[in-house]
Amino acid sequence: MSMMSFFNPMQKAVDGIVNAAKPRLLTYEAEGSDDEKSRFYTGHPHVPSDSSGVTLGHGYDLSQRTPDEVKNDLSQIGMSRDKIALYVQAADAKKTGDNARRFIAEKKLGADTLTLPQRGTLFNIIYEKMEKDAGRFYSSWVSINPAIRAIIVDLRFRGDLTADSRRLIQDSVQNNNLKGLLETMSKKSNWPKVPPDRVTRRIDFLQDQVGMSAKLNFKA
Repeated sequence: MSMMSFFNPMQKAVDGIVNAAKPRLLTYEAEGSDDEKSRFYTGHPHVPSDSSGVTLGHGYDLSQRTPDEVKNDLSQIGMSRDKIALYVQAADAKKTGDNARRFIAEKKLGADTLTLPQRGTLFNIIYEKMEKDAGRFYSSWVSINPAIRAIIVDLRFRGDLTADSRRLIQDSVQNNNLKGLLETMSKKSNWPKVPPDRVTRRIDFLQDQVGMSAKLNFKA
């Protein structure tokens, strides 16, 4: 089954350029892998970095969620009450880095497995929360090009949507300028604290969207 199927019903075309599922894949794929052989596999609880907490699936960081939020979200993916109680503890303790890794070991959570549908659903839950939070900075959020919104949400998801970064992308966002945003994202000195892989993924995504937009304009 394709990962895209877990983003239904967001399969419809938006503005003839991208659909609502494809932009989510930018963040989904950047936050880990569904390949069990990958060191970035997201099927088990993990701690992606020393600043991360216990993380489930693609970027669901328990240290960034409230206990009530975790209880509600994990209930939606069909997790047992006993397991939810353990993950609520992780959210309450806000453990990160080695402390989070010790928590996984002490609670014997390392062998827990989230199915692909569970990971997809959990990702959609957190993505929509991040999207809502990112949108509060823009009064015309719904009129912004979907590909540009995808970059903004990805910035928010990783914690890169700061006052400085919002200033950097402001003109491109206001003018729905994909090429302008691509130029801003491509200047790596603008993103000194962002992992090179994440910067590259954003650039590749925008290059793809600029190319698709140009093709549509040519046909028109």
